[in-house]
Amino acid sequence: MSITPNINITGHQHLKITEGLKEHVNCQLKKIQKHFDKIIKVEITLDAKKSLHTATAHVTLPHGNIAATASNEDMYLAINGMVKKLDTQVKVHKEKMKDHRGSEDPSIEE
Repeated sequence: MSITPNINITGHQHLKITEGLKEHVNCQLKKIQKHFDKIIKVEITLDAKKSLHTATAHVTLPHGNIAATASNEDMYLAINGMVKKLDTQVKVHKEKMKDHRGSEDPSIEE
């Protein structure tokens, strides 16, 4: 069973979120959903201060929450870095959800 996550993307202060940024975020988040398709909610905040761009995400999962932040001179690379961190955390979360006796939590699918 796949859950379509509620994704909210906001810009900190006066940063305008373009369609290109929204598309890039959604495309990158699909990578995470390949590993764990039960993501409930994703809150992403993008920020730009001088030449440093920061992407921060808070993700709600069925049995917990994860968060990641990445910064770069390029906003798209900051988003990629954030998603890479989230992907790693999602994989760890999924492993923790498995029963150590060999069976899995029925809410977790491969």
